[in-house]
Amino acid sequence: MALPAGIPVPVDGLTERQQNDVRRAPDGILDLTLTLGLVTRHAIRPCRVDLATVHATCTRASIGGASSYAPMCARAVVNPTPPRRDYLLSEANYWGIGVLLDHGKGELGTLVAPAPWRPKRHTPAAWRFAENAYASYLNHAPTPETTTTPSHTGDEARG
Repeated sequence: MALPAGIPVPVDGLTERQQNDVRRAPDGILDLTLTLGLVTRHAIRPCRVDLATVHATCTRASIGGASSYAPMCARAVVNPTPPRRDYLLSEANYWGIGVLLDHGKGELGTLVAPAPWRPKRHTPAAWRFAENAYASYLNHAPTPETTTTPSHTGDEARG
């Protein structure tokens, strides 16, 4: 649904398809004020993904794999070694895909900076992508049972 969040929009200004989507939307997603002819979207994505990374050797195939995230966020290929072909850096740059070099232990060097990403519209696919990314984050985020933190200043770590 291509409606801005929290901003009333005239229903007459929507396409016929958008008007049908508004009528079919579940409760709580939209506020439809028929007397004023306005609709306001309340639902927003659960998170924003800043960068999707493909961990692979920089090849046309890995650049293509990173390209699949273009409608959702900025993207980059993370390489274990520098690319063997310099033209691949130019090709990644042309498509706005960053190329990062993995130095190990979480340290990354930038060979090509990813192009900034700006959302152009709201789509069900982008919403689902955000939901899946958030679910993945929750599955990998530390929990109180797995986090080692000191209970008080000077105390030994517990956990």
